[in-house]
Amino acid sequence: MAANAEGASATFVTQIGTKGMCDGTQPSGNSNPFSSCGETNDLNTSHTLLNEPPDMAVDPLPDPVTGTRGSVYIADGYGNHRIVVYTTADGGQTYQYNRQWGTTCVINGVASNSQACPAGTFGATGGGHPHCIVLGNDGNVYACDRPNSRIQVFSRSCGAASTTANPQPLCLPSKIINIGLNAGQTPPANVPVVGNNAFANFAPEDTAAILGSTTTRACDIDFWPNVDYLATKSPTSQNNIVDVDLNNDNVWLLDKATATVFGALGVCGIIPCPGHNDGHFAYSHTVAVDSKGNIYVAETITGRRIQKFVPVKYGY
Repeated sequence: MAANAEGASATFVTQIGTKGMCDGTQPSGNSNPFSSCGETNDLNTSHTLLNEPPDMAVDPLPDPVTGTRGSVYIADGYGNHRIVVYTTADGGQTYQYNRQWGTTCVINGVASNSQACPAGTFGATGGGHPHCIVLGNDGNVYACDRPNSRIQVFSRSCGAASTTANPQPLCLPSKIINIGLNAGQTPPANVPVVGNNAFANFAPEDTAAILGSTTTRACDIDFWPNVDYLATKSPTSQNNIVDVDLNNDNVWLLDKATATVFGALGVCGIIPCPGHNDGHFAYSHTVAVDSKGNIYVAETITGRRIQKFVPVKYGY
């Protein structure tokens, strides 16, 4: 979780979860009840074990339930379908389970990825549900529901009513931001790659019909401009959402207030996708925005690189 020093002299402090042990069902013939990992389980019950979590966020502000700083919000996805919160009372030396919310989407008794999935549930298949978690400076928790191509916005105090008898209360989001074709929002067929003249990359002249797939996947998000609690001049407006669409290998730029697409970064590459040139993406997967407005997009599988996009016109 943390280290007292960098490099070879770093000191292990603590951890959440146990390597090789998951909050999952017991495989046939195996005496270890917590050894099954993957996206077929969805127990959502353990207070000490996770199930292949893809993302986490640390809250520098006082926790709304405990009042202490440093709470860890975990997107416990792939195997589970929950947001789980661990809190600390000793400055990060140890962490305790505090609360959770979310469950898999089930419609008429069948696990589903559907536009009709109830708010507060996450897609049943597709890898990572939820797949990202980001804390906004508006006090809300933003979670990527990757199979359903949507971002669900929750209160930081969600799950406070969680009990042993009811470990995963249905915490309703205050807002759902639909990405792509899900629930009727279709990204423009032709979008300026430089994103409303806000950014430049290594190939700013590229434009393309960048919607290549009929479905999208909200894989990861960050805000622009972003807030950095360690930077004295960091902007705090967070006007836009930067969303990584894994299906189309595009990065959408959305107006945060209206959740509408106004531009994009990069294209999936020269057909057939994926692409490996500057400004093209091959399995774009995660994104981060620094305090200067630069956007970093990481590519996985055959991409295996990080591309940096530099703003050329600030909107602070």
